[in-house]
Amino acid sequence: MDNDFTNASNWMKHIPDGTNFRNMLIPGTHDSGAIASYKSLNSLDTWDMALNGNPLIRLGRAMYSFVTRVKDDGWGVAQNLTITEQLNIGIRFMDIRLGLYDGKLYIYHGDDKDYRSSYQPFNDVAQEIYKFLDNNPTDTILMSIKKETGDDVSSQMKAHIDKNSKYWNLNSDATQLSQDVRGKIIVMDRSDILIKCGIGFPTGTYNQDVYEGLDITTKEAYAIVSLDDSIEDQKEIRINFLSASGLPAPGMGISLFSNDVNPYIEGYLADNSHLKYAGIVAMDYPTTNLCNEIIKSTLRTHAQI
Repeated sequence: MDNDFTNASNWMKHIPDGTNFRNMLIPGTHDSGAIASYKSLNSLDTWDMALNGNPLIRLGRAMYSFVTRVKDDGWGVAQNLTITEQLNIGIRFMDIRLGLYDGKLYIYHGDDKDYRSSYQPFNDVAQEIYKFLDNNPTDTILMSIKKETGDDVSSQMKAHIDKNSKYWNLNSDATQLSQDVRGKIIVMDRSDILIKCGIGFPTGTYNQDVYEGLDITTKEAYAIVSLDDSIEDQKEIRINFLSASGLPAPGMGISLFSNDVNPYIEGYLADNSHLKYAGIVAMDYPTTNLCNEIIKSTLRTHAQI
């Protein structure tokens, strides 16, 4: 089976209809839209093309990127891949945090305007997802939606979904793969923005999200317990957040945790093929290798290859 798994961009095509999301391992990202220096990416791309990789220029770019993160991204950067890049390596759970800026939906991470990580409009995120689903109609994206800060965002979110309804499945019974959900987004409404639609956000022990006041080893232990406690047909889908932050520097505490936690979990999954029903593994700075281990765990259990 592993030799046949070659394309993470449509890995769900191998999973039969009727497979419950509770009984799968699904790669996801935490604060999926809190992307490093989104505001500066366009200008940096142009700069890179013009200056063609000179080492001094690359150093200058790195310094410029760091300063931009301090100035523009605040403290909340959690990703360095675009939405499309995340989806292409197999991410199928997205953690979307919203706030209003000038009356429009933007991605936030934190409850203050200074935490408007990436200055990324929600519509930009959504359009990337829609394009991906058009190209990969066999797959489904689970999207947690949360109002992160400020005024209510319900009317803006509902208006967006009404305009793009063909990409959304709001059925509260959409708990498993089917032709009705392939090529669509299933909502996990974390703030009652859309009045309890979709499959619900997990509670209690089904949501491991310890992220403050701990060291790397302790965070890894929480993640392992969540993986090991999973069972077939558990009550709710499980979300296991690998994310945490400790150091007071923009994004650096987050990446220091992910640099250790992600490969640790990758190795644990590779050594424990019995972990079949562990739900969503939501990470900062995801790697292709970790996503592959998560996907292969699901394919070993459910795939029709």
